[in-house]
Amino acid sequence: MTDQAILDAPSGQITSATIAIDLPHDSTPTLETCVFVAYPRRPGWKPKGEAEDGIRAVRPVTWGKSKAVRNDSSAAHWKWNFMWIQGTEARHEGVTHWAKQDDDVMPPIGWATTLVSEGRRHKADVIAAVVPLKDGRGITSTGVRNIKNGHIRRLTMKEIFELPETFSIEDVQARGIKTSPESNDEDEILVVNLGLVVCHLTGDWPERFTGFHMQDAIIRDRSGKRHAVAMSEDWLFSEWCWRQGLKVVATRKTKLGHWNLPGAWEQTRWQRMVNRVRKWFGWPEKKNGKEYRNDHVWGTCQVDPGD
Repeated sequence: MTDQAILDAPSGQITSATIAIDLPHDSTPTLETCVFVAYPRRPGWKPKGEAEDGIRAVRPVTWGKSKAVRNDSSAAHWKWNFMWIQGTEARHEGVTHWAKQDDDVMPPIGWATTLVSEGRRHKADVIAAVVPLKDGRGITSTGVRNIKNGHIRRLTMKEIFELPETFSIEDVQARGIKTSPESNDEDEILVVNLGLVVCHLTGDWPERFTGFHMQDAIIRDRSGKRHAVAMSEDWLFSEWCWRQGLKVVATRKTKLGHWNLPGAWEQTRWQRMVNRVRKWFGWPEKKNGKEYRNDHVWGTCQVDPGD
């Protein structure tokens, strides 16, 4: 990446950016837009060249300002909640949006600006990028949940590309996608992945939010067999937003790779040179890890197998 494409600044410092980027005129973020970007990191990992008190990442904002903070705690939801408080309490500094990039998600330059713009165009309170699961089936963790019985149907990459580039629960229902044929539309909501997300901080809902968490349990089926079950923080947050009357949408406008390991996209100077030669010969690029992308149809599953 070029220096222009890299955010390299002290953690917690507000920085400005006005890099040219193609956006619809009616949804271009203003210079007053300030995005708080949370970087939850796994303990012991950081990008090459990152300072101890700094953040080195793909530049998230190309228009307006950003305030980036990282947290390396091993307590996943605690650090998410801590950074949520940091971001929402920074509204008095001019912060208008809260964003998060997980350490195994690699988006393009300006991803937060794109999500802010697309969220504004769709009048959404929360906009999340579609993130595929890390296997070969092409299933994503974006889906539909029935709030009456708790059933969930995840969307596949094939189904994602049959929907608008940015979509709501109404768009999904217009395609006839439900948790079951008997489900009522009013009982179904869109649930999204929070690996790459932007929340518009308006009104008092950010202060009323009670925090990210998972629900885990051991249950028995009708035969008496026990099963370990869990409801992810992503889907619980989606339901909480629905109960507050907030609009949640998902998008593939921000193209990304979901990697099997954080930092697997990093390459040495020698690797970059070798890959330039491979590209010249038309050969595929060699990578350090496995990448699962959201910018084309792939996978063995046409619909969610329900496992």
